Amino acid sequence: MKAALDRLLIDKKRLVADRIKAVQEQETSKAQAKTEQMKKEIQRTREVQDEQRSKEIAVIQQQKNVEIAKQIAARELIEQQKLRDNAKIQKDKELAVAKANFDIQKANSEAAIHEARAIAAKGKAEADVLAAMYRAKVIWSRTPVAFS
Repeated sequence: MKAALDRLLIDKKRLVADRIKAVQEQETSKAQAKTEQMKKEIQRTREVQDEQRSKEIAVIQQQKNVEIAKQIAARELIEQQKLRDNAKIQKDKELAVAKANFDIQKANSEAAIHEARAIAAKGKAEADVLAAMYRAKVIWSRTPVAFS
């Protein structure tokens, strides 16, 4: 009977040990599952954070691109304004040269008119002198001259 009792006691201890082992395995399994779940949540959180960082980087890059485009547009506007200003300056110079040439031609024309008038006046004066000389000669040739 003692052997049966010892056996029962050993079986009971084994059953208790098996039960403890099973409970420990369940708890270990639960802990491992919880750990895996936490790892997955951490991984999902990291992925979300990485995605948010990527989006933020993309937004920042777009803002930089917009700023660069604005600067390029501003430079192009300045270049266009410079070209317009230079063209206006060139046209103003051409206009000033044309006006100066016109004034020179006008002065030359007026000088030619005055010169023509002077030549005409000189010619008239010479004609008047010749006419006077001719009249004087005609009158002188009609007058008898007495030589003594």
